[in-house]
Amino acid sequence: MNVWLPVSLASLLVVSAASLDSQTHPQFSGTWRLDPTRSESAAEDAPGQLTVQITQTDQEVTFVTSKGAQQNRTVHKFVATPTAPFAIDGSAARAYWSGASLVTEGTRLIQGQTVASRETRTLSADGAEMIVDVVVIVEHGYQTRGGRNYGMGRDVYMRVPQ
Repeated sequence: MNVWLPVSLASLLVVSAASLDSQTHPQFSGTWRLDPTRSESAAEDAPGQLTVQITQTDQEVTFVTSKGAQQNRTVHKFVATPTAPFAIDGSAARAYWSGASLVTEGTRLIQGQTVASRETRTLSADGAEMIVDVVVIVEHGYQTRGGRNYGMGRDVYMRVPQ
């Protein structure tokens, strides 16, 4: 009995810690609308309302981005915090947690160029605002002295009430 109790207690602690860990991550699921007055990418796009529907589970996070009649769906599987940098080689998209921030990485087509992107999402304390810090890397096959092959920006989204 003395052996069983510590093992059971240890098992309970492991299960509790795992449950607590999954519960401590912010919940990004819902519909979000870009605030163009506070977002850098809004200046690059044609006018129109941009919304993102996010569905977050323990295994993956799905984004359905809509602007007018255009719609794009991406799925990022959760991985442990990666040690290797993300490659622009078209490998699968991934998502992971960095503290309370949701980080997604993947490749996509922007204006005819294949680019790698990293998006780091954080929520406001009340969960009504989502800030997305974006890094986009273009591998064009050549380097220029002092030239950058990346761009960075910040977008702000407001949660659409259900």
